Amino acid sequence: MAPCRLLVCHVKPPFCLCGHWPREQVLDIAPRLIYGPASSCADCIWHRQVESAYGFSHTSAPPIGRWSNVAGTDISDAEPSTARAKVSWIPRNFPSCNLGSTGAARHETIQTLVFVIAIPAAPANGSRVARVTVLAWALCTAVYTSIGLPALADEPCACSSPNGWQYGASLDVSYPLNFNFPENHLWRNRSTVPRHNELSPNMGMAYVGRKASPDSEWGIELAVQGGYDSREFAFLPGEPKLSGADTLRHVGLANVSYWAPKGDGLTLTAGLFSSFLGSEKLYAKDNVHYTRAWTSDYSPYAMFGVNAVYRMNKSVTLSGFVVNGYAHLSRPNDHPSYGLGLTFTPLPCVTFSHTLYAGPDQQRTDLEFWRYYLSNVMTWEDRQFSVTLTYDVGTENIADRPGAPRAFVMGGSVSIRWQFAPKKWYAAIRPEFYWDRNGRWTGSEQFVKAMTTTLDYAPFSDCEPRIFRNTHVRLEYRWDDSTGANGGFFRRGDSTPGVPGLTGSQHLIILGLLWTFDQRLS
Repeated sequence: MAPCRLLVCHVKPPFCLCGHWPREQVLDIAPRLIYGPASSCADCIWHRQVESAYGFSHTSAPPIGRWSNVAGTDISDAEPSTARAKVSWIPRNFPSCNLGSTGAARHETIQTLVFVIAIPAAPANGSRVARVTVLAWALCTAVYTSIGLPALADEPCACSSPNGWQYGASLDVSYPLNFNFPENHLWRNRSTVPRHNELSPNMGMAYVGRKASPDSEWGIELAVQGGYDSREFAFLPGEPKLSGADTLRHVGLANVSYWAPKGDGLTLTAGLFSSFLGSEKLYAKDNVHYTRAWTSDYSPYAMFGVNAVYRMNKSVTLSGFVVNGYAHLSRPNDHPSYGLGLTFTPLPCVTFSHTLYAGPDQQRTDLEFWRYYLSNVMTWEDRQFSVTLTYDVGTENIADRPGAPRAFVMGGSVSIRWQFAPKKWYAAIRPEFYWDRNGRWTGSEQFVKAMTTTLDYAPFSDCEPRIFRNTHVRLEYRWDDSTGANGGFFRRGDSTPGVPGLTGSQHLIILGLLWTFDQRLS
């Protein structure tokens, strides 16, 4: 039998045993024709996932510091001619997932993943071409398989339980400086961060919940809230409000959910839940920027009704919902609205999301007066950078205007974040545009372009006590420019007695303080 050599490729950086693929997916592959020790990994579920996904064999509980072949035979002292393993994954410094005394999973990492390929030596009279071909095949196999490893990123560790009860609270306070100095202190046509040139308690929120999952089939979410941002976020311009809306606006979430073992998981939810439209949340703590984009403020932050989310596989998720309307605290009619969504994740760091909403949001409920709204979001993220692209478009015929003209709205944004100091600092920028041709969404016919820059600092991210770790100080500069028949922003002085004056642009400097406390029960 012809002798063989072992090609060992060290793949860095560390991989997380609990399925969290590191965001900086940099592969440093340094092939070496060497022998080396192996670690025991008989109980490692991650190792078994690699084996089942790619069909590779692995050593079965080899002695620490020894080599084993596919059959598990110790070959540490053998000559290369007896090393018959074709392909084997041998991790170095590969600890198994351990549970502490409280049952909380501890995330361990692989310091070095060693990819081993047995390269049969060419016959004594073999040509250089044969040797180069075999070596090139081995290297390409190592690189290709390493690139394919992120497919395992969303495989959960069997020893972790991330779906237990969770509770928490948050506080959002800011001082927005508006250089137009409007006497009414208002940001025209906006529902979030609406008051300027004063200390603004924009949001206070407390919640408790548990996600539906294979470990806990039933889930629940409940959140209560108050502040300036909770006043006008759930209403349609010019449409009647739901009875009791002034009280119900203080409820942020209130739903129950059930997980069913269909495909990779089917989750059914009923009640008040987070919206399927848009890329930003009502709470500034959940967003990259302090102020929201125009597309976010004029699409729902929450929905009331039922929804189903079906995960077909690791890459494709389908969703559908039936809700009481576009804005859940407005009541223009008693007819439901509908929606369908598709989320595609071709890579662990890339996600495409498309959601279509359709339903009547006027007193006339004929099909010709239905509102149609399509939200498209693409996100890309690694350890240092993240990019979110949003493009929304909507239309409906306006029943109460002469001739029932067709209204159009369109908006888009690109948010780019740079984490230049891990856990401490990041900077972000977001250019955007928004076109409301008929004023149906914003109440004013206008075309808006805007630019937002954000600097975020987390002073206590690695300090004690833990209750202050999620404290963020956020400094933001924002410029908005509005053109159109009725566009513009409030300024100092009245255009006519009792009518605030308008100007085409607005400059803001905002200093915000965000505090969040989250606690998970085992």
